[in-house]
Amino acid sequence: ADSTIADFTEQAQACWQEEWLAKDSASRALMDPALADLRISATTLNDFLAYDSDDLEGTHSKGVFLGDKLFGFPGAPTTALDFGSILHGFLEKELKNVLQGEPGETVSEDELIRFTENEIANLDYASDELDQLKQRFKAFYQVYLPHWKTIVQADPTQYVAEQWVSARLDDTIPLTGKCDLLFLDKLQKKVTIFDYKSGNRKTPEKVREERGGIGYQRQLEFYQLLIENTVEPGLEGYQVESVTDVFVEPQVKQKMELLAPVPFTPGPESLKHLANLVRMFWWRIQKRDFDTHAFETSAMLAAEDAANVYKSDAKGGKKGDHKPLAEKALQKLYEQWLIEDWQQRR
Repeated sequence: ADSTIADFTEQAQACWQEEWLAKDSASRALMDPALADLRISATTLNDFLAYDSDDLEGTHSKGVFLGDKLFGFPGAPTTALDFGSILHGFLEKELKNVLQGEPGETVSEDELIRFTENEIANLDYASDELDQLKQRFKAFYQVYLPHWKTIVQADPTQYVAEQWVSARLDDTIPLTGKCDLLFLDKLQKKVTIFDYKSGNRKTPEKVREERGGIGYQRQLEFYQLLIENTVEPGLEGYQVESVTDVFVEPQVKQKMELLAPVPFTPGPESLKHLANLVRMFWWRIQKRDFDTHAFETSAMLAAEDAANVYKSDAKGGKKGDHKPLAEKALQKLYEQWLIEDWQQRR
């Protein structure tokens, strides 16, 4: 009994994320059922690809990926996520039940607003946080909703809300994702994808800063990959015109003004890179090979790190001194290594 307790204590004190590597039959037996029917989403891909320079064993992002897929670990509730989901749900109901509803089956906008206010009131947060969410919702339906309706009301039948899309890259790799809003140009067979963004981003510069994130941009690119490889009825054969960020909350510090939508059109090289990342990830899933710590000792990283020096005297060091690679540069290098490693070992 004592040895069992000691063993258990030792295991409990170890980082569980170090145990995810499928090195034995027991590990594979745990992984196989969870991964057998996995379809790759933007979130799943980003969880696997995220590189943490403080995580020298490369286990953190893989722990997030496997913790979610294998064990279904729930994330901590946050007002940002819950409120964002509520606004998504409101706009979906506004389109389907108010604007597109069959005669006699529609609901009024006032009813929908009251329903959503009750939904917010029933969230499990402190009263001051709920009061803030109620004020944000009021600003949303008073400022943003009229603007949204002027666009959608022109022809509601051309819009599809909260659409799940399945696809297969190379006819074999299963992809999945949910698009907030689609505008279908049925004559030209083109689609515009709208991605709702909630929260107070304060300035256009803040928006551009967020859009500069690799994971953020990859998510937008993934939507295009998804749509252009789908065989979903009604979507097959469509080409993506653009992926457009739509900011659904007025900016409090900008006199309650709405930020202009920001369209994004991925270039062919970016889409090619994304497709190769998906292929690499699918290959690793099939092999149950999630060990990427070899990147830390790779010649690619060593050469890039050695060549990175201060070009002039700066706060961090003098001209010619070694300069640590920036996080964004490390992420790009890591993705390049993952693709080259896959191409060499497949």
